[in-house]
Amino acid sequence: MIWLTHCRASAASRCAALRASAGWGWLIAAMIFFVGCQSEAEKELAKGDAAVAEERFDDAVAFYTAAIRSDPQSTAAHLGRGSTYLAQGQDAKALADFDVVIEQAPDELPAYAKRGEVYLNLRKLPQAISDLSRVIDSDVATWKTYLQRGKAFSLQNDFDAARGDFSRVIKLNDQFAPAYLLRGKSCLALREFAEAVTDFTAAINIDQHYAEAFFHRSIARLGLGDTKRAEYDRDTAISLDPSFELAVSTWGQNIRDSLDSSGKGEFGGLSPDPNAALRNR
Repeated sequence: MIWLTHCRASAASRCAALRASAGWGWLIAAMIFFVGCQSEAEKELAKGDAAVAEERFDDAVAFYTAAIRSDPQSTAAHLGRGSTYLAQGQDAKALADFDVVIEQAPDELPAYAKRGEVYLNLRKLPQAISDLSRVIDSDVATWKTYLQRGKAFSLQNDFDAARGDFSRVIKLNDQFAPAYLLRGKSCLALREFAEAVTDFTAAINIDQHYAEAFFHRSIARLGLGDTKRAEYDRDTAISLDPSFELAVSTWGQNIRDSLDSSGKGEFGGLSPDPNAALRNR
């Protein structure tokens, strides 16, 4: 900020001198001077982008912050810093930067996509769905945008809408195993057990060590009354990830009780968790 103040003060004094001595030539000189000031922000912005590419996130934040000091109106610097904060899990700081971008450039769709992801992390689901839908409605959404909105719908227990978004993810990226897992969980919550088995199997075909897919396929198979195969999937899940042993300590009776109960998505504490699907991925 001191540098920027000095820059502005120097510009004012130089412009006054040039105006007095060179007529309209002062305007050209002043424009050249200010371009020099702007290029400093651009240099810091480029350094920030390079640091992100190398996953040096602390350095990236410092560079983007320096760019913002030089040019507080730089939406690119705020977007870059906000995205870096998001990658670091600093959601509140990320949200502040994305808010600045959207206030200054209301049509900056990447900022809505990023802010929607932050809102999802903060469990502000209506805001997340609103921002992500704005991007999707513009026809520039990537499969990741549909993925984030599908997760938000899941957390709202709107499993039909979630399934639709996860289907879109699969259409755009058919080798992304977590999308099949998430759609399978939506089917599981809707008690569409055969469809759930199909999706969990697709996830396993892509990743044969996908413990969570085996575990949830065991639930779907139990819902179909296929106890033998359900037990095989349960045991496979535990062999791949021993942490599932805790979840299945009362596997049979608890899940049967939940399958017999009324109401969507009640699986004895095993309701679809959209974030768990991306664990360690």
